[in-house]
This record gives sequence, structure tokens and C-alpha cells, in this order.
Amino acid sequence: MKQLIFFWILLLGSARSFSQAFSYRSVCKDFGFPYQRINFALKDTKGYYWIAGGNGLYRWDSKKWKHFGIDEGLPNGEVLTLYEDSRKRMWIMCNSDELCYYEGGKIYTRKNDQRLGKLDIFLGSYFFENKGQLFFTDHNRVGCQTDLDLSPPRPSGIYSENIIFHHDSVVQLGHNAKGIAPPRPIHTSYDQARLQPIDRSRWTTSARSDLSYTVYRGMDSVEYEGHFQSADIRQFYFNRGYPIEVYKHSLYLPRSRQTIHFNGRVDQVICLNPEFLVVTDEDIFLFRESPVTRLNQDYPSDENVMFLLDYHRQLFALTQNGRLLSVKDGQQHFQLPERARSHIYNYYNAYKDREGYYITTSDSVYYFRSPSAVRSIGNSKGWNYKYFTGSSVPGQYYFNSSRDGIFRLRKDKGKEVIQRVSRTNEVLATLFEDSRKRLWHSTLNKVFFIRTTDTGGQATELQLDDKPLNCRHIYEDRFGNLFFATNRGVYVYNGQSITHLNSDNLLSDNDCRKLVIDSADNSLWVATQHGLNHLNYTPGKEGIAFRRNNIFFKDDGLPADEITDLLLSQHRLYIGTPKGIVQTEQFNFHPEPATVPLYIETVRINDREYPLEALPRLQHDQNNISFDIAVPYFQRSTRFRLTYRLLNHYGDTISGIITDGRLQLIALREGSYQLVIYGYDQDYPYVHSAMLDISFSIAPVFYRTWWFRSIVLLVLIIGCAAIAYYYFRRQHEKLSFENKLAHLKLEALKAEMNPHFIFNSLNAIKDFIAQNDQEKSQYYLSRFAKLIRQALYNTRHEMVYLEDELKFIDVYVELEQMRFPGRFDYRRSINLQDSQGYEIPTMFLQPFIENAIRHGRIGQMEHTGLLDLSIEGNEREITITISDNGIGIEAAQAIASSTLSEHRSMALSIINERMAIYNKTAPVNLHYTISSPENNLYTTQVKLHIQYTSI
Repeated sequence: MKQLIFFWILLLGSARSFSQAFSYRSVCKDFGFPYQRINFALKDTKGYYWIAGGNGLYRWDSKKWKHFGIDEGLPNGEVLTLYEDSRKRMWIMCNSDELCYYEGGKIYTRKNDQRLGKLDIFLGSYFFENKGQLFFTDHNRVGCQTDLDLSPPRPSGIYSENIIFHHDSVVQLGHNAKGIAPPRPIHTSYDQARLQPIDRSRWTTSARSDLSYTVYRGMDSVEYEGHFQSADIRQFYFNRGYPIEVYKHSLYLPRSRQTIHFNGRVDQVICLNPEFLVVTDEDIFLFRESPVTRLNQDYPSDENVMFLLDYHRQLFALTQNGRLLSVKDGQQHFQLPERARSHIYNYYNAYKDREGYYITTSDSVYYFRSPSAVRSIGNSKGWNYKYFTGSSVPGQYYFNSSRDGIFRLRKDKGKEVIQRVSRTNEVLATLFEDSRKRLWHSTLNKVFFIRTTDTGGQATELQLDDKPLNCRHIYEDRFGNLFFATNRGVYVYNGQSITHLNSDNLLSDNDCRKLVIDSADNSLWVATQHGLNHLNYTPGKEGIAFRRNNIFFKDDGLPADEITDLLLSQHRLYIGTPKGIVQTEQFNFHPEPATVPLYIETVRINDREYPLEALPRLQHDQNNISFDIAVPYFQRSTRFRLTYRLLNHYGDTISGIITDGRLQLIALREGSYQLVIYGYDQDYPYVHSAMLDISFSIAPVFYRTWWFRSIVLLVLIIGCAAIAYYYFRRQHEKLSFENKLAHLKLEALKAEMNPHFIFNSLNAIKDFIAQNDQEKSQYYLSRFAKLIRQALYNTRHEMVYLEDELKFIDVYVELEQMRFPGRFDYRRSINLQDSQGYEIPTMFLQPFIENAIRHGRIGQMEHTGLLDLSIEGNEREITITISDNGIGIEAAQAIASSTLSEHRSMALSIINERMAIYNKTAPVNLHYTISSPENNLYTTQVKLHIQYTSI
């Protein structure tokens, strides 16, 4: 018994894997290829499809076609055959008997490759490579190429006209295959090992023993024996070890027993491993292995499938036009009456009981018990019957109307009794009774339920979301979990909590149409506006855990991405779309993990095309860059997502999604950049590309470069240094000039003081002579001569020692005392460490002493005058105080103001000018104050302050 069970499991598994077949799409209509005669096609090692046609050469990267014609370098507009050698060069044979090749984005011909110009090329059809040599033949002669130079053609009769040696073999059988003999094995002299049969497999197709065949698949495939399906066979192909029978208007795939019918005549089949092209007189089709296959090519693809009906193990489709079609042969079994169809706007659902189907429409509820009989149940036209569902009570059903509420239908003794259950003013949509006898119904934005056991019970709302939603289908699994398909995703209610499935987590689209649950493995199928979703889920105490199993799209074999209905029957899922019906048994289908190639096709800098090698170092104005990116991923091309990340040396990162295979970087700043491009399948992340890492830099404008800034900085430094040098030189010259001018002015002032001083002294001598006092006059003249000699000596220097200046003052005071004998006393006190070390301006004290004697009139008063000179200080500053008990400041000023200008004393004005010059030019700071002391001993006091700025 266990062995029998194991046998059936093995048989079932084998049948499921065996049934995987090919899906197909129109290359011209779906992928934009211009229909034309095709001479040859191949798939290169990079993953591109190449098609040689009557209007040039085309390359396909799963997103777009690139055309090569005469303008792109081809010598002729018609390409006959192609071959890719081991160096990745694409060899091209044109109808002009000229051989050329494509490499690195450029076509090389006789014009731009001298080695090709030396060849005597003939019209051939086949290339092959062996032991490092490339051979080119027309089946009658062979040309040998070493590296790039083809040797002159030489005769060889080693190939049969019946077989084209490419990746797959083709046997031409003609339109009538009766009585033909199997083709004889082909033997060549250059490689015997590749011609030996490796394995022997037998396929049985039909009982006709007179249509047997034996074919070698190229030069490296197994021997195949079997029987043709029909005598009308025209060709037989192998594609990756699997046979393809070609008939006038159809293909037959023995592997999956799949027959594909075409409206046009089948002209040729081109095997591309694992895909293959079928060329008809109307279109070109691309076939690839897929988990989803069509049931019947005869089914009209322009009719929208509304519902799939499984009636007594026969599959039917109800179309939007009211036609019931057999999926097996496409035959129409009935069509809704003209009166009904004229009022039908929408179909809502189909419910199956033991005897037939109930179908709700916007006109009525229709019921049929056989594919050829249908009748109406509704009471009134225009009720807009939305949904029909069963009940836990046998023979009882529920349906609703968008106008009049919910109704109960009972079958009693062959009669149908309709009774209203609930009335509502809102538009109703879905209707479903769960295992707990709750009747669920939805409006345009809410979901409610009523208990069927409560007569006249109030409806209770279940808030699925805080936003309005439209529930289209309700389903319950064997665990009692309720599933709500809405326009905002799927909501799952387990009695305690709600789980929301949407496009942000697991679904391909939020617009969900229908749910189907496979209780065998707790999987959920969700039909959406964009794709078919298959989820696995596991109920638990903490909620329901979901995970994605797979998603099917048009790339996976669906006729359209929109799903209208689902039907799960006998471990097959039937899928209705607006363009036909397909089925799948590959519930756990996953693409094989793969690394998808990713290439930079072209680089455009400021709308001008450049090679990628020119990118690393760009000029400052080359800051608008676009990349054309090719990703040869044909299996799920529309689901492949390209992303990028751009990092610059400023630390800024820009990332995003690349659409239409073009990445544009506009107005980039100068600096270094790192661009990373990465692609992946949105539904199966383990199918992805390698990361393409591109580094480049944009040079700054010349005035922002380091060398320009260095030059500018150097020029500025030199300029500033020159300006500073010029400025300081001018300042030095100016200061030197001012010093010289000040010295000249000092000299002038000193020269001005000398006559002033001499004038006053001569007046004193004149007085002595007038008094006829010869002795005093002689003494006075000797002392005056000494004074004059000392003055002349001192005026030769700007600064003199304090000691010398005091000697000069002592002689001057002595002379004044001689003029006013016994009239005033002179006292001097010095409180300094060393009077020899101090310097003061020349003749700096004499004017103040003179003012005290002459203007203070200390020698002309009734009482004895007093002149006191005191000096004190330190090494940084000294203070010289000149005190007298003369007439005072106010009296002196009054006398001076009444005196004529030429007799006024010029000593103070001269000394003020001298002090201003000394303060600027000499290392001293001079200033003085004149005051009247508060004590009664002195009437006028002058304090001279001398600060030494440097010693």
C-alpha cells in the first residue's frame, strides 16, 4: 500500500513538472518590432537577442530595439546570417556578398578594416568555430579565419543541405511527410567526437507508425525517435533537448502535449535556447517556458472573461458580451437573451450550487442548470442585483439589490419563494454568510453584518479602516478567518484583530477583485487590477502571519495583468483575464536565482555621445550626463527595477529609480563622484544584477582650480608685497622728509631763539654801558661770551645732557641777576640718581626761566624775588618744576595784552612748536602745565614732564 501511495505521489509530481510548457507573446504587437522577413536570429553571450531581417539588423535588450542599417555602417540593408565568435564579435553576412562584424558599438567593413578588404567574400550562410579557427561556409566551400584574417575559400563537401548547423538542428520534411525516411546521420572529418550520440530518449505522440523520425540535435544533442502527430508536419525542431513539431498553422509540443494554433501560416521556427521564435506570415511570436500557459488558442482573445464556471468537470467562460464559451474548444453554448443583454451593464458574481450556477447582473439573477439552458429569477427589471450567496440552510439562498435591500430565496417543492430580509437606503455590494450564521454585506464605503437567527436584527458595522473602502468579495477559510477584498487591499479578520495586506507590504496592487483560498496548503490567491498574488499564511494565537509566495504578471504568461476571475479545481488554478484564459499548476513557482547582466550602452555628455572610457575626467562645462542602460532580462522585464545612488565628495547622496533605461544627471557641480547602479526583480530580490560602480570627476572652472587660486594668491601676495613695499618706502621717504623738515624747523626755531636771546642779552650790556660800569660790563661780556659759546654748542644738537643744560641755565640766571642785583634769589634742587644720563631738548628750560624773570618781574618788585628750579624723577620720566613769586599769571597776561605785538614774548609759542615736533620725531613725550600754587610762597609754577619712550 505504501509503495502504491509513493507511486501515485511520484506520478503526480512528475505530471506537474512535465506539464510546464511555453507561453508566448507577439514580438511585433507587444514589443514594438516592425514586422518583416526574418532570415536569422540568435541570442548572444551578453543576453541580447539579434534578428537579421530584410530591413537591417536589430538588437533587443528586453526593453527596446536598436536598429543597424546602412546609416549605421552596414554595407547592405538585408542581413542573411549572424555568428558570435569567442571574442564576442558579432559576424554579419549581408546580401551584398560582403562580410562585416560588430564590436564595441561599431560595425567594421571593408572601408574601415583593411584586413576585411583583402578577402574574397562569397555569399554564405554558416559560421562555426573550432580549435581557435573561425569557419565560414555556404555548404560547398569553407573559409578559415585565424584571428581576424579569413583564408581564401577552399572546396569541401562535408555538409548536408538538409541541416543547418547552429545551436539546434532543423530537418526539412516537406508538406507531406508520408513515407519519408529518417535522415541519415551526418559525419564530418574535423570533429568526430561532437557527432556521437550521447543519450537515447523515446517520445510517444500518436499511434501512427508510418511517421517515425530520427534527428540529431545539431552536433552535440541526443538522438530522438518518435511519431509525428499528423502527416501535415512541415518541420521538426529541437530546443534545449525538447522537440517542437511545426505544422502549417500550429505548433505541437510533445513535452506538455500543448498545441498552439496561429491565424497565419507558420514560416519558420528559430531556436534561441531556451526561448524560440515562431515566424508566421502575419506576426512573430516569442516563446519561453512559463508557469502559466494558455488553455486554448482558439478562445477569442478580444472578449473579456467575467466568470469561470466549472460545470460537471467542464470549464466554461462567461464573457462580458453575455456569451458562455467552452474553454476546451472555444465553442459558444448559449448567449443571454437580447432583451436581457440590452439591459445588462455589469456582472457581479457567480455562485454554484449542486445543480447549476446563479449569476447576478444589473438586470436580473440568471440561473442555468446546463450550458445550453438559462432562465431569469429576478422579480423586476432594473433592480441591479449585486450578489448571490448560499446559506447554511439547505435550499436557501440570499441575494441583494442595490435599491431594495437583502432578500432570501427558498426552494420549496419546486417553487422559489423570495422574501425581504433587510431594507437599506444605501447601495449594497457584496453578500456572504459565514459559518457563524452572520450575513455580511457591504455598501460603497462600509462593511456590516446581521445575524440570520435574529428576525429584524440591526446591522452591525465592522470598521476595517478609518478611510472609506469598497468591498468586492468576502471569503472564509476553514479556520473561520474572514477575508475582505477591497479597493484598498485585503483585510483579514480573525474575530479579534484585523490584518491589512496592501501594496506597501505584500500585494502587487491595492485594487483587489477576488479571493481564492487553497485549504491544502493554507495559501491565498488574490486577483488584482495589476497581477495575480499568491500568499502563504499561518494562523496563530497572536494573529495571522503572511508571506509572499509568488506574483504572476503578463511577463509570466498571463494574457493581461488585470485578473477578472479565479477558479481552483483539481489542483489547477484557472485565471480569467480581459484577453483570455490561462492555467497554472506551478503554485510554488520561483525564478531560478540569477545574476542579470547590466550594461552601459551609451554615455551622452551635453547630448553628445562619448565612450564610457572618456567619462572619468570631465571638463567643467560637461556637467549634464545621461546613461542609456540595457538589462537583458526577458523573463520579467517589466518587473525589473533599476536603482541608482550618486555620492559626491561633499558628502551628498542622491538616490532614485531609473525609468525607461535612462539615467540623467543634470547640472552637476565640480568634484569627484561615485555612481552605483543596481537592478533587481521587484518580486524576487534574489534575481538581481551585479552592482555597476562608475567613478568620474568634473573639473572646476579654471578660476576655481587650485593652480589658478595658487597663482592668484601668489600674484596677490606679490602685489600686496609690492604695494606694501611701495607704501612703506613712501612712508619712509615721507617720514624721512618730515624728519628732515622737522630738523630744519627745529634749527629754524633754535636760530629764531638765538637772536631773541642775544637781543635780550645785548639790552642788558647796553644798560651796563649806559651806567658807565666798565668792570661789570667786562665781566658781563665774558660771562655773556661763555653763554653764547655754550648756546652755539648746544644748538648743534637736538638733545643735550641735562647737566649741560643746567650749566647753561646757571650762566643765564647769573647774567639776569647782574641786571637786577640783589633783587631775586635763585635756588636749584635735583633729586636724580645720575643727572648725566638724562637728555632733554636743547634750550628747553631757558624760555621758561626767561618768562619767570622777565614776565614774572621777580627782579622788579618791592620785595625780593624768588626763582626755584627743582628736578626729580626716575629712569622713565622726570619732572622739572620752575616756581617764582612774581606778579602772577593774570597780571602778566594783562601786561602782555597791553604791550605792542613786536615786544611780546615769542618764547612760549616757539617752545610749543618745538615740543610738537619732538613728540613726533624724538623718543620723548613732552608736555607742561602752568598753574598758580595755593600756598603763598609762589605765585606761578610751571611743571615740565619729560617721558622717555625708549632708553
